[in-house]
Amino acid sequence: MSADRLLIAEDEARIGSLLKMVAEECGYEVRVAVNGAAVKEMVRAFDPTLISLDLGMPGVLGVEMLWFLSGCGSQAKILITSGQGRDVIAVAEQRGKSAGLNMVGSIPKPVRLEQLRTIFRELRSTGAE
Repeated sequence: MSADRLLIAEDEARIGSLLKMVAEECGYEVRVAVNGAAVKEMVRAFDPTLISLDLGMPGVLGVEMLWFLSGCGSQAKILITSGQGRDVIAVAEQRGKSAGLNMVGSIPKPVRLEQLRTIFRELRSTGAE
């Protein structure tokens, strides 16, 4: 298993595919989950080092997913990717930090390719490509 494992929690197939493509270019082993149940299963089985978390997924609210990740002791870096307003994202980031999670920032939707590449490269545990 790769040292850099990204779990993409994203219900929009086009966005999930884009994130996956860019992350694989940056050296990540990637899994995509399209609903809350799949995210929970993959967190346990895949043990991601980075989670790209959409706050509006079917079956679970973003804040609920943060509580789940905290409860299972996730050490993954958490990157919020969301089309929600900046205030909603800021609240989610603060709640994640309060729950002891490693919140590393957010990317507003629609996402930009160069911004994704830069962030994914910066968050790699190995530091370089």
